[in-house]
Amino acid sequence: MKGYYIISLAIVAFISATSFTFNEPTGNTIPYPEGYRRWTHIKTGIVGPEHPNVKYRGFNHVYANDKAFQGFESGTFPEGSIIVFDVIEASTSNNYTAEGKRDHMDVMVKDAVKFAATGGWGYAQFEGNGDPRALTDETVTKCYQCHLKQSDHVFSEFRK
Repeated sequence: MKGYYIISLAIVAFISATSFTFNEPTGNTIPYPEGYRRWTHIKTGIVGPEHPNVKYRGFNHVYANDKAFQGFESGTFPEGSIIVFDVIEASTSNNYTAEGKRDHMDVMVKDAVKFAATGGWGYAQFEGNGDPRALTDETVTKCYQCHLKQSDHVFSEFRK
């Protein structure tokens, strides 16, 4: 009888443990884009020190993998497109502005199945050292709502 009780308790514990769903941050589903600096450089902008968006002050470099570059040329981004928005601090001295350390990186990945809820694009952020930033579902929704206003969700245009 004691063995039956232990087995029943184990089954109940297993069912209870596996029935919980954990709401992991969405940003961790996209891996760090290794080698992105060797991808096509789309453009660079500088967000000045007085700009209200403190998080993006400095150099803002945009890179695209081969598939995303096809999208920049055609206006429609194919599955597997990856776009990196690299935010680098700017330091000015003696009338010269130079790159400082990386502040963070935003990454967009086109996967219509995996990211159907956000128009086929997934969003992630990484710290300056490459560690992933945990994005809440609310943050990802904000990314989506802002990008939704753009052609195929992409702000940048290829600088020719």
